[in-house]
Amino acid sequence: MVGDFTLMSKKQPKRQEIEDKVYWITGASRGIGKHAPDGVKILPLDLSSGEDSLREAVEKAESFFPDSGVDYMIHNAAFERPKTSILDVTEEGLKATFDVNVLGTITLTRLLAPFMLKRGHGHFVVMSSAAGKTPAPGQAVYSASKYALNGYFHTLRSELCQKGIGVTVVCPGPIETSNNAGSKVPSEVCVFANSSSITTVKKDKT
Repeated sequence: MVGDFTLMSKKQPKRQEIEDKVYWITGASRGIGKHAPDGVKILPLDLSSGEDSLREAVEKAESFFPDSGVDYMIHNAAFERPKTSILDVTEEGLKATFDVNVLGTITLTRLLAPFMLKRGHGHFVVMSSAAGKTPAPGQAVYSASKYALNGYFHTLRSELCQKGIGVTVVCPGPIETSNNAGSKVPSEVCVFANSSSITTVKKDKT
């Protein structure tokens, strides 16, 4: 199926579809990710740290659950700076945003995909943004990074859909978090395996 998915459903997923699955969620300490269940395994990760560091993180995540591996990779981490004019964008700001939102996310996907392909199943869920579908004044760099993500993962879906690997691109509107002012994305992710699902996104009050 081609196209974005809106997170609206009249029925809950069947229990057997979500229990005993391993979900790896980046950026899980605030915003949407903050509402993940307790009791998770914490795995330090800096998406801008380069391929060797990300490969080590993937191997560590897989080692947590040697019998099953990671079933769902949920890309939730993002780097966003305060709104600024296109003419005021700096190379440093451009690089910081793309290192996390694009290069780090794509590299993590590329390194994990072979494990999923070997098992014959898996699913990538990408929390992109409405800014990757509609121009967002003052957010040229952030918007460009989300357009890049959308293009990559829609193409990835077309390449992997016949190999048992699903790809879902979600483009929500603004999510109010404590780092909307532009602080650096938290350098940690969580990996967990249980039957919990996140059904409601609440306002982050911290």
